[in-house]
Amino acid sequence: MKILFLDYDYISHDQRALETIDSLSLIGDVTVLSLESESMGRGIKNYSPSKRSYALFLLESFKLILKSKPDVIFLHDYYCALVLWFLKSFNIPGYVFYDSSELYYDKPIDGLSGLKTFILNVFEKRYIGLADTIFAANIERAQIMKDIFQLETTPLVIDNIHRIDEPIDYESCSNKFDSLFSESVVSILYCGGISKTRRTYELINTAERLGRGFNLIIAGAADDKNKELFEIVYNNSAIKNFCYLGFLNRSELKYLLNKSDISVSLFDFSCVNNVFCASGKVYESIFERTPVLTTTNPPLRRLCDSYKVGVSTNDFYSGILQIMDNYSDYLEGIDTFISTIDYDNRIRTLADLFLKVINKK
Repeated sequence: MKILFLDYDYISHDQRALETIDSLSLIGDVTVLSLESESMGRGIKNYSPSKRSYALFLLESFKLILKSKPDVIFLHDYYCALVLWFLKSFNIPGYVFYDSSELYYDKPIDGLSGLKTFILNVFEKRYIGLADTIFAANIERAQIMKDIFQLETTPLVIDNIHRIDEPIDYESCSNKFDSLFSESVVSILYCGGISKTRRTYELINTAERLGRGFNLIIAGAADDKNKELFEIVYNNSAIKNFCYLGFLNRSELKYLLNKSDISVSLFDFSCVNNVFCASGKVYESIFERTPVLTTTNPPLRRLCDSYKVGVSTNDFYSGILQIMDNYSDYLEGIDTFISTIDYDNRIRTLADLFLKVINKK
């Protein structure tokens, strides 16, 4: 079975995309077209446009479809909505999967980027029903998609439950990070970078309010403007119980999650995509037995309330204290949750799901 996977993104850091490709490779010969130029190995053919250009990506997609005549086409996110139009217009045969891991249909139009997203969402809404099987990232999103896209059936769910399996270079990580930790200080890790929309500065204010017995470690992306603002905030802080590490690789993240007492996952409520987000970082924290503090987004609240793996609240100060006051209870909740997940067979289970729905047609 010939399978074509399309994704207008750099997929080497997208665990959802990599997991999907691994699963597809168990049921057929996979060809990938993405912005990733490095070889993926594992017998997977990998193509990328000569430069980052959406028009060029679409052209390469159309050419690959016509040339390779795939039995299965897997489209990843709304950038591939125009491919649905192409398949319909030219009556291209094959089984079509559409994975809507992002849901930006209500995102405000802000500049050219926002306009492009709006146009793509128009195509997505019009053509998504042409896919044979549609996937969402959680049950809440699936139910919303059924309504807004007027789908006949509710999309299937591929959750974002990911574990970091990359090996740790303990000597390197110890030299880099161990000075950040102390047995007498509660370590709080936030991997959302620095941004007002990601509520980083609210979290910094919380750390300062908690005092010297707490230390906030921030990792992830930040633009120059936010880096400058962070420096101003840091220099004006009386206790300086927070720091910024920049972008980390996955093995470094695993090390820090393992060393930290609490991991934080925050989202604003500016659009449906954020409100109904359940980041894979939450699950990566849980697999390292680190209780989580999250905002009250419905998927995160459901996870915290059902399994007691952490606290879902918009009062970060009280939430952190609640976790520390009941720490052993949250560790027990984490162990219970992990026991419900057959993670080692996850790729095989996902491959079986793909094969099952294909054979139903």
